Amino acid sequence: MLIPSIDLRGGRVVQLVQGRRQALAFDDVSEWVERFSGFPRVQLIDIDGALRTGTNEALARSICARVPCRVGGGVRDVACARQWLDAGATEVIVGSSLYAAGGVNERFAAELADAVGLDRTIGAGDSAGGHVVVRGCQDRVRVTTEDAAWTPKA
Repeated sequence: MLIPSIDLRGGRVVQLVQGRRQALAFDDVSEWVERFSGFPRVQLIDIDGALRTGTNEALARSICARVPCRVGGGVRDVACARQWLDAGATEVIVGSSLYAAGGVNERFAAELADAVGLDRTIGAGDSAGGHVVVRGCQDRVRVTTEDAAWTPKA
């Protein structure tokens, strides 16, 4: 299945290369929502939320009201995940909070899956150089891409 992505930064739709260099930016968010409205699901990422430099929450909520979205970028706890699902997100995407200093934060992953449902939880494994990168692809962690393919224990 093809899932198009809308990445938000500063109230605009952007494309970043490895979370650093902005390749594209568009002011007309509605145009992109309309373009992707025929897809069964859209991935919606708040880059500012991921980088902890701000939020595009109001804009993201308005997009969730228009198209089915899986939402990520700044989802750091169960309460935030629930808020996004209550706002209409079909699933939540967690990245940075999923990785502890030494590996996958299995406790948080299990807590989140128990609270909102495994079927509504997506673990992001952005990578660079064979390792997982977090905080909007800014920081590399010791977890390899292979180790990031974690499955919760039954």
